[in-house]
Amino acid sequence: MSRQPALRVRDLTVTFGTARGPVPAVRDISFDVAPGEVLGLVGESGSGKSTIGLAALGLHDPARTRVEGSIRLGGDGPELVGAPEAVLKRVRGAKAAMVFQDALDALSPYHTIGAQIAEAYRVHHPQASRKEALRRAAAMLERVGIPAARASDHPHHLSGGMRQRVVIAMALVNDPDVLIADEPTTALDARVQRQILDLIRELQAETGTAMVLITHDVGVVAATCHRMLVLRAGEALE
Repeated sequence: MSRQPALRVRDLTVTFGTARGPVPAVRDISFDVAPGEVLGLVGESGSGKSTIGLAALGLHDPARTRVEGSIRLGGDGPELVGAPEAVLKRVRGAKAAMVFQDALDALSPYHTIGAQIAEAYRVHHPQASRKEALRRAAAMLERVGIPAARASDHPHHLSGGMRQRVVIAMALVNDPDVLIADEPTTALDARVQRQILDLIRELQAETGTAMVLITHDVGVVAATCHRMLVLRAGEALE
């Protein structure tokens, strides 16, 4: 593994503004993730796991949330904490991508899955033609185990496990350096959970992507991750 981290987080503190005043959700969290490595963020609900993942992609509402510390991609990449939205848009999907736990929320019900993956590709490859982007989308569907012929389906035509595969394809279509998977199997039954986790791990190992796996399940961490960071009430325990 490279000594240069794909993701470097230093002294990350996230504070939410509420009617009762500021509430710290994450306090002084630091970690690195190397290319090809899987780090598990583990903790009970409300421990700050997802807050860290959202902060890494600049997805918190700056009007309601204060993010402090440092988040960099590639070790010497641009500082993402406090970065302008234009910088964050260039990073999201291209350099770092996220697999959310609810595929239905992540996918539009109005567009085919092929069109949605193709659009995610063209955002960062504006020179690509629509036909080229659709070919890329079909290849990504095949890569996650969905026949390319299903590219014309809408999300409601697919099972929960297949929708999650589509979300994974969208996250990986631009070959990001960092993948953040936020409880990617929560809504799935045990058999499909294992299939999805095996797929994510296989693709991650194949591409050398650094991955942060957010979960409450230590068994998942044992089967999937190289290291883990245990959180409680927004602080790192070990």
